[in-house]
Amino acid sequence: MKKILISTSVLVFAFAISASATVATPPTYTLKTSMEGTGSGSLSINISGATSTQTVLSTTTKVATGAKVTVTAVPTNTSKFLGWSGGACVGSKSTTCSITINQSRNITAKFNAVKVDELNKTELKTPSAACAKAALTKRDNVVIAAIQKYTTDWLASMATRSEKQKLAFEKTGSERLALIKESQKTAKTVQSKISSTLSSTKINANNVYKLELRSCGFASDAMIVD
Repeated sequence: MKKILISTSVLVFAFAISASATVATPPTYTLKTSMEGTGSGSLSINISGATSTQTVLSTTTKVATGAKVTVTAVPTNTSKFLGWSGGACVGSKSTTCSITINQSRNITAKFNAVKVDELNKTELKTPSAACAKAALTKRDNVVIAAIQKYTTDWLASMATRSEKQKLAFEKTGSERLALIKESQKTAKTVQSKISSTLSSTKINANNVYKLELRSCGFASDAMIVD
């Protein structure tokens, strides 16, 4: 009878392959983070050492079981953080929520807008020039961008009206007159919407600016706001 010798290294290798083939992949769970309320802000999300910033209202991420998750609420100057819902942080007023993932979680941060007269009066004692300058730059950038868009859209409406009237000149009598009047009416409608959009943008930008000035420590009603 022949004896068959099997190398020990072969057996170890075969066992390793068999063992690796039977290792189960750790399950993943869904982590949904969102923001609600009348205010605004962002979320800083740290998942096992990797940090990202969420500025959209809601996002969904796949997270491995056992992962450590820390979500930090960051309100804007004109908002305040009210608390959490979902996860292990329900009812907590702390701006930080830390959990270990062992099931799917929904974590929501609530921000509410702060009215000027609700802001802490002591802020006026320590005004920040740097904060006010940043607020002014932000307001002006919004308004400048709106004016640039207004100009571009207005010129486009004029060009469209001009082209339509040139085509009308190729017609005769009442048809020509009707086409010219139609081009003028359309241009006026478009230009009215463009003007309304610009006006609304400037008003909103100024309102935000006033609130931010107040949160920077300045009485916005004592400032010149154009």
